[in-house]
Order: sequence, then C-alpha cells, then structure tokens
Amino acid sequence: MNDPSSRRHARELFDQYLGQFPNDLHRDAAHYYLGAIASDEQEPSTALAHFTTIVADFPNSGFFRNAVFHSKNLAALLERQDNTFKERVLRVVGPLIPRNPAGLTTLLGYFVAILGWLVYDWTKVKDKLFKERQPAAWAVLALSITLVIVNYAREWRHTATILDAPKILQPLKR
Repeated sequence: MNDPSSRRHARELFDQYLGQFPNDLHRDAAHYYLGAIASDEQEPSTALAHFTTIVADFPNSGFFRNAVFHSKNLAALLERQDNTFKERVLRVVGPLIPRNPAGLTTLLGYFVAILGWLVYDWTKVKDKLFKERQPAAWAVLALSITLVIVNYAREWRHTATILDAPKILQPLKR
C-alpha cells in the first residue's frame, strides 16, 4: 500500500463497506486496515480512532492485540507531539503572559474591549481611523493600547497576587 492512489481507493472501499454493512462480523478488519492506511498517511488521530474501535468493540478479534499495540504507540506519539507543541508555544508566549491572575484578567479584558470595539462595526471604525482620520478614534485606540502596556509593565514589577496577601500581612499581625 505504498501507492497513494491505492491507499485512497482502499480507504474509499473500506468506508463504503462500513457504511453498507454496519453490523457485519468483519467490521474489525475494515477498521484495522483503515487504521493502517491512516497510519501510513501520517494521520495518527484517525488511525488511533480506528484501532481503539477494535479494542472497544471487538475484544475477540484476531486484530485485537495488534490494535492494542498500535493504539498505545499512537497515543504516546500524539502525547509527545502535543507536549512538544505546547512547549514551543509556551517558550515563546510564556514570558509574555502575566504571572498573576489579576494581571492576566485585566490584560485579557483590555484586549477583548479593543477587539470588541474593532469587530463590532469594522466598517465604521475603519472609516474613522483610516479614511476620516478622526483624532478621537485614534486617541481611544492609543489610550487603550497604552493602558494595556502600562498595566502589563506594572504587573511585571509587582508579581505578588492577592493570594499572597496572607503571607505578606503575616508579619504585621500582633
């Protein structure tokens, strides 16, 4: 099954078989081969779905042990890919995210407000900003962005959260 057109044709036939004979005794074979095809085509999520169908629905199948083996390997692969992607995203975005919940909430609130203003009536906003060049519209946008930046900078200096207040206030108690 190294030929892509053969895999595509086989996939179509197995899908058609499962559609026409939903209660047939040999559905396990169709799911197994669909899983193998998906695996060959670098579609681990689809392959895992077919192999886990065999594990869940056909415990007495001759394909059961292989399906368990492939399911475990594919699940581990997907987890590694997911973790790798998360690590890459967090490495880039992590330092930019405020470290305390209050700062994050405020930052997200500002972004939602700015985006809401822009999206609510994009044509009017676009006209006011770029065609008419109204100073008030630019001032609102600049002020909003400035507030986001100032809040973000202040948050970096004050990393303690409201949850840390009992620890900070502890020495003050008598």
